[in-house]
Amino acid sequence: MKGALLFCIFVGASSVFAGSLSISGSSEFVAVGKPSALKIHGQSADGLSGILTLNNNIIQGELEFSVDSLVTGVELRDHHMKEKYLETKTFPKAKLSIDKLQLASDPQVDGFKTNGLSFTGQLTLHGITRPVTGTIDLNTSSGVTKGEGKFDLKLSDYKIDVPSYLGITVADTVSVKVHLEAKKGA
Repeated sequence: MKGALLFCIFVGASSVFAGSLSISGSSEFVAVGKPSALKIHGQSADGLSGILTLNNNIIQGELEFSVDSLVTGVELRDHHMKEKYLETKTFPKAKLSIDKLQLASDPQVDGFKTNGLSFTGQLTLHGITRPVTGTIDLNTSSGVTKGEGKFDLKLSDYKIDVPSYLGITVADTVSVKVHLEAKKGA
């Protein structure tokens, strides 16, 4: 459940202009309970930022996410997520370094759109850096590029204890979704 946050972090890598891109956005995660069909949905209204570069239709750079900005709608669960599992006082940020996101065409043109584009990178969460892969949808309108990135992460890969309460255990794999907006300059 906590790992998703990062995600949070991470994931989002969408840029659409040549040169430097300023990224802002939000993140959300879904953690599923076992054995029941319990779904824990966490989100942030903001907390995602970073700088990406676009050169020859290849995006690279780093995004950062404030893990402490995640909420699930249940105050006690949020407290446990941040204090016990994510340890946000020690690990306040998650980082996603995008190694390479190859675009097929010039994204600087209004009407640019791509869905399900694969990306690779390195996600640092809970003090541990691991490779991550995911997909991103991008579209440009009125000079602004918006994107939605998706990836899964395993809590155990980041040495985050798997939450359990009253016989319900959260699955080790958490789905992360990142919403971002890219603007020229930085």
